Amino acid sequence: MRALALGTCRINGAADRSAVMRHVPHRVHCLPEIERLLDVIDGRLPPADLLHTLSQNALADILARPEGHADRIAATTSWLRDRRFDAYVIELSSARSRWARVGDDEVLLDSVVANSLAEHAAAMEPLYAAGVLRRLGPARHQLDDTAAVKAAMRRIKNRLAAPIVWVSHCSLPDPAPSEAHAARTRADLAEKTARFAAQMGDAFFDPTTLIQRFGRRAVFTRNGTDLFHYTDAALDHLAHALEARLTDQAIAA
Repeated sequence: MRALALGTCRINGAADRSAVMRHVPHRVHCLPEIERLLDVIDGRLPPADLLHTLSQNALADILARPEGHADRIAATTSWLRDRRFDAYVIELSSARSRWARVGDDEVLLDSVVANSLAEHAAAMEPLYAAGVLRRLGPARHQLDDTAAVKAAMRRIKNRLAAPIVWVSHCSLPDPAPSEAHAARTRADLAEKTARFAAQMGDAFFDPTTLIQRFGRRAVFTRNGTDLFHYTDAALDHLAHALEARLTDQAIAA
């Protein structure tokens, strides 16, 4: 069994602890980002001066060594294309995507990179001036509705033509008032993801079960207050849970 994991640092951390999962060096959060990453893996690379929108990893690489970044990204995706995977693990943690203007074009902007661009604004100026990168204009947000989520999941399924384990964001069984909105949106997207995965014959895993089993302090970093990052122990449990789902999928196939 060889499985490719697509998702955030959470799914990447679980894949690093698995003997059957590999992950790409980029992080994706929403369905448009996942579809764009598949475009890159398939060889339909975006223009070199837009590669910094792929992930925070790519942005950091460009800032460290602006020359030759297109070749490095191409080498990574070539490595992926040269390998065959029996199944996929796809984490869907957001229904919101961000799009930015670049001249007359509009490009998908990775959720984390949007913050990094602001943080490294001064470092980006020489790259803009040299024409290495094009400056991004104002961004707009797009919130996918139920029909859009279902359609995108079906496109991804048809494209990969392989078993998929869909993974949701971790929700909060007992959220504080300040966490209520995040808990509600995560639970809503998890319900949609589980329902549509079942309709396609795919597996689903909700990491919220880890909180229910071990408690939030054991799952989230910073003593349970960081709702976006998992502890090492939680990543170990996530890896085992995903491997079990992949095994079940293989048996069912």
